[in-house]
Amino acid sequence: LETVISKKLKANTRISVGEIAHLHFETSADEARGVIQKILELKTEDRSWNDFAILVRANDHADPFLQALERAEIPYEFLASRGLFSKPIILDVLAFLRLLDNYHESRALFRVLGLPMWNISPLDIHSIIAAANRKAVSVYEALLAHRAITNVAEKTHRHIETLLALVDRFLARTRDARPSALILQFLQESGYLEYLNEFSREHEQDAREQISHLEQFMRVVTNYERSSDQPNVKGLVEEVNLAQESGDTGSTVPLDHGPESVKVLTIHGAKGLEFPFVFLVNCVDKRFPSIERKDPIDIPEGLVREIVPEGDVHLQEERRLFYVAVTRAKCGVFFTSAEDYGGARKKKLSRFLMEAGLAKDVRANPRPHGNVFFEAEAAPSPPAKKTQPLPMPKTFSYSQISSFRTCPYQYRFAHILHIPVPGKASFSFGNTIHKTLYEFLRRIRERSVSPQQALFAANAKAANTIQPSSLDELLAIYTEKWIDDWYRSKKEKEEHKKKGAEYLKAWYESHNGEFPLPKYLEKGFHLRVGEYTVKGFIDRIDPCDGGVEIMDYKTGRAKTERTADFEQLFIYALAARETLGEDVRRLSYLYLEGNTAVSVEPDEKRLAKVKDQLLETIQRIQSSDFQATPSPQVCARCDYNTICEFSKARRM
Repeated sequence: LETVISKKLKANTRISVGEIAHLHFETSADEARGVIQKILELKTEDRSWNDFAILVRANDHADPFLQALERAEIPYEFLASRGLFSKPIILDVLAFLRLLDNYHESRALFRVLGLPMWNISPLDIHSIIAAANRKAVSVYEALLAHRAITNVAEKTHRHIETLLALVDRFLARTRDARPSALILQFLQESGYLEYLNEFSREHEQDAREQISHLEQFMRVVTNYERSSDQPNVKGLVEEVNLAQESGDTGSTVPLDHGPESVKVLTIHGAKGLEFPFVFLVNCVDKRFPSIERKDPIDIPEGLVREIVPEGDVHLQEERRLFYVAVTRAKCGVFFTSAEDYGGARKKKLSRFLMEAGLAKDVRANPRPHGNVFFEAEAAPSPPAKKTQPLPMPKTFSYSQISSFRTCPYQYRFAHILHIPVPGKASFSFGNTIHKTLYEFLRRIRERSVSPQQALFAANAKAANTIQPSSLDELLAIYTEKWIDDWYRSKKEKEEHKKKGAEYLKAWYESHNGEFPLPKYLEKGFHLRVGEYTVKGFIDRIDPCDGGVEIMDYKTGRAKTERTADFEQLFIYALAARETLGEDVRRLSYLYLEGNTAVSVEPDEKRLAKVKDQLLETIQRIQSSDFQATPSPQVCARCDYNTICEFSKARRM
C-alpha cells in the first residue's frame, strides 16, 4: 500500500488561534501602563512570566516599561543587547585582570581600590593618588609604602595590605592557571562573592542582574579559552581590548535559568529567541522605523565591490527588523503606540502598521487604571528597589532538589542567585567518562542496527548482530573526549587520566566482546509532579527481561546495596514509565571504580513514595525563606562555605 504523507504543517501551541492586536494610547506613560495591564490579563496559572517579552528598537526606549514593571512588582530582566563590558561587575573583574597583566597600570588599580566590598572612602583614594603623583611613582609603588601615607584611615591600610597580598598570590598563578579559574578565585578570595551575598538581602533583583552579567562574561572567557592554544590572562585582556577598540561593547543574552521574569530586550537582542507573547512597543514614526544615520564619509560606488541594493536601504533593513520582531511570537503579538512622547508634535503611526493593515480606525485606548500603576502624569523618578520574594521556577532538576534538602541556604546561593563557583576536577573527570561511554555505545548501536530494524523492531533484541569494537577505539574516544579543566596540577590531571583509562579497560574486558545494545542513550525527560516538572537525563536504558533496565554511571567510590541512595534511579523509573511508556524491571548504578553494579527492582509502593516526597520538597521550595541548616559535615562539602555567614566549616 502506498502511504500518503501530509506536508501540511501544524503549529504546536497551546491555543488554536493566535492573537494579533494594535493598542494605541495618548501618552508614552499610558503605553507603558497599558502593556503591563495586558500582561496581567494574559497571565494565568499555567503561564509563566517567562512567556512575555517586551521588544524595543533601542535600549533607551526601555525605561518607561522598566519603571512600570517595577511599580507593578512584576519580576523582570532587562537584557540590553550591548554593553556587557561596561557593566560595573565586569569593569571590576577586567580591572583586576589588567592589574595582573601590568601591576603598574594605575587606572586599573584605581578601579580595584574602589571595589565595593572594601568600601575605601573616596577621600582616602584621593590621598593615595596624590601621594603617587607627588613622588612621581605608579599607584602600585605608592601602595607598597602605604604606611607613609599618614592621612588615610587605619582600615584603609588594612585593605591595602589585603590587596597587595592578593596581587602577590595571583601573580604567582597567572602562568599556569586558566583565566576562568583565576576570575572565580579572585571573586572568592577578595570577598566579592561575600559582598554580593550581603547585598542580595536588600537588593535581590540588582544582585541577580550583576551575577547574570558575570555569568555572561564567563561565557566570553570560556569561548576565548576554547579558541586559544595557550589561554592566559594577557591573551584574554588583549582580546577584550581589541573588541572594545573595534566598537564591540560585549553582547548580552538571556540565560535559561533562574526565577521567572518578563524579558525586556532590543529587537536585535531577540534574534533567534521565541516567546509565547511579544509586545512590540513604540510603533511610531522616527522610532520604528528609526531615523537613518548617514555615514560621515561617502564611499564612491566604484570602490564598493559588492552590489549595492537599490532603493531605501535603511528602510529595507528596518522592515527586516520588524519581521524579526513579529516572528518572535508564538501565541500572540501586540503592537503598541502613543501620540505623545514628550515632543512638540503628536507622533504619526509607524508605516509598518499601515502596511500590515493594523492602523485602521485608531483610537486611543482608555487610560489604564488599577492599583498596580503609578498615577503621576509626569515622568517619575526611578523607584527605590524593594525586597520582595522572587517567584520560583516550576521546573526542577534532581540536583536542585537534593541541594535544597541538604541546606536551603545553599539552594539560594546556587539556584536563585546563581553565584558562580570554581569547577571541580571530579566533574571534569566524570563528564569525560560519561561522554566516552556514550560515544562508544552509540557507535556500536549505529553499526549494529540498520535504520529499518531500529524503526520497526519491537525491541532492540530484533537486531542482535553486534559489530566488534576494539579497546583501542574506546581509548581513542577517551582521548578525544578528555576534559582537562579544573585540575589543581599537572600531576593530578595525569593521575586522573591514567585512572580513567584503567576504569575503561576493566569495563571493556568484563564484557568479553559482547556489549549491550542500549535502547536509549542520554535520554532526556520531563516528569510531571503535580503542577511542577522534574527534568533530567538518563545515562542508559537497556532491554531487560521483556522490559528495560535503567543504568546510571558513577565515577566516585563504589557503594553497596545497603549504602547506596536509589532515589535518583526511582525518579528515572517514574520518568521512563510515564513519559516513555517503558516497563522498568531493574535499576542499577554502575560504579566504574572496580566495575561493579548495584541493582534494585522498583516496586509500586516505593515509586509512589518517591513521587510524594518530590512534590513535598518542591512545595517547600516554593514557600521557603531559605533558612540555613548548617553542620560541620554539610558545610565542609559546600561550595559556598567561604562566603556563608552561617558556615561551620571554618570552625571544624
